[in-house]
Amino acid sequence: MNINPSKNGRIMRVKEVALRVGVSRSTIYRMLLKGKFPPSFAISRRCIGWRESDIDDFITKLSLKDLE
Repeated sequence: MNINPSKNGRIMRVKEVALRVGVSRSTIYRMLLKGKFPPSFAISRRCIGWRESDIDDFITKLSLKDLE
């Protein structure tokens, strides 16, 4: 059995997402409330996460906007 999830199935917590996107955790929560950030899901009662593939797609879309 393979216990290492593929990159697309990896779950990222808010601290790692903030580092990857280059914004603060507060900014992520603000963008999330405004609908300008990929939706999160509950990992446990007090913990949320994002799929790494969703965050990578978000970053790619931001990069493409900069090129326009």
